[in-house]
Amino acid sequence: VPQPPITGQFVLPGHGDVIGTLLIDGPNTRLRLMSSSRLPLFRATGMILGRTFDGRCVTCVDCVVSSQSTSTREEAVTHSHLDIFPHFVVLGESIFDPDASKIGSIEFTSPDMTSLFYDFDAFGFVSCADGVIDAVLSERRRLRSVEAGGWPQVAYYSGKSEICSVDTALGNVSAEHRPSSNMGGPDGVFISNRIFVTLTFESPTSFEEAISRLSCLGRFLSTVVGRQQPLQQLHIRMAEAKRREPPLDVYWSFGKDGAGGEARNPHPGDIPVDPIRRPDEFAIVMSDWIARDELWH
Repeated sequence: VPQPPITGQFVLPGHGDVIGTLLIDGPNTRLRLMSSSRLPLFRATGMILGRTFDGRCVTCVDCVVSSQSTSTREEAVTHSHLDIFPHFVVLGESIFDPDASKIGSIEFTSPDMTSLFYDFDAFGFVSCADGVIDAVLSERRRLRSVEAGGWPQVAYYSGKSEICSVDTALGNVSAEHRPSSNMGGPDGVFISNRIFVTLTFESPTSFEEAISRLSCLGRFLSTVVGRQQPLQQLHIRMAEAKRREPPLDVYWSFGKDGAGGEARNPHPGDIPVDPIRRPDEFAIVMSDWIARDELWH
């Protein structure tokens, strides 16, 4: 999904600060740098750093120049622009160094994770909640009078976030619930959920190695689910980051798009492994598959 254009100031190697606009849109991702003076000729620039006008730090990784032009009037340069394709874009509160071995974990989600990690009882709905409604309303009744009717209903989340955790040759692979909800009111109440998978490395690693291991894990998930899994909402956490420090957002320009166009999502019963009811079997299958992946690629 294309992101809103991001405007900021970027550092062009060998030239200095220039104004630029970054459009994040998968293989159509583009960083356009603009200047009123002549920009030097480039082919590949490696890494470009910048800061958006709303204060976020931008790191464009593995950059390649796609086009460059200069406009003149009476032999004077009036405008120059440089279009750059970054293979990865990293956004966050700090500048990111892809060559430093400082990444502690990488996490993502994918549309079919709820079919694979089919934790059915984590969320539910009690249609006849006469026996529990008074306990549910007890805290709110401390503020004001709330009357229970004849047909109370309760939606719930069990609160157990971790679904599974498996040690592999890549690192520790865990899956967890990330629910979100509203505060209720006359419009109703909802609880929605996304399942995130986290790969935590045994020791801090570089960005290139982290992406390589992530790709291996993605191949396993695609195999067991039965179709290509797009790795969405990529986040990396640095090994030395504080507990509540927000992760860095990663946008992969050539990341897998997924199966697309298929009318039916995989049914949990069609998936050959079951991390909920047969967790030990799932752990063995995943760890053994990952250990052999290097021999197959």
